[in-house]
Amino acid sequence: MNIIKWEVSNNPHHCAKCDANRYLHLDKTNFWRCNKCEHVVGIKEPTKNTVQLRLYKLTQAENTGSNTYDSMVVCAASEEKARKLHPLRCDVWLSKAWASTPNNVTVEYIGDAWPGVEIGGAIIIASFNAG
Repeated sequence: MNIIKWEVSNNPHHCAKCDANRYLHLDKTNFWRCNKCEHVVGIKEPTKNTVQLRLYKLTQAENTGSNTYDSMVVCAASEEKARKLHPLRCDVWLSKAWASTPNNVTVEYIGDAWPGVEIGGAIIIASFNAG
């Protein structure tokens, strides 16, 4: 896979916004940015060992009262890994804030993460019912 070009230029080391040439850096989110104006020029080419991460919506209907989570969107390598994520970011499923086991969580695939994203097991957003 080549660097995705968001520019008119065919040169991945050129910023079409400010016309800077060869002044790019790779930021911590794997975007190539212009050093001069911080314009996003493209995205890092994934390595051959990179796993395409996916976005999933997780829901649970077991615990529905106040101070519970009803859903969340996560980034994970597989449905199985997504199902095991807990909104409290813990491995022990004793809390009444979420389902009691991963088996009681419904997982819905909603799309692929941006190519080059390498943060698997991340909770993007969670819905908490305060009370």
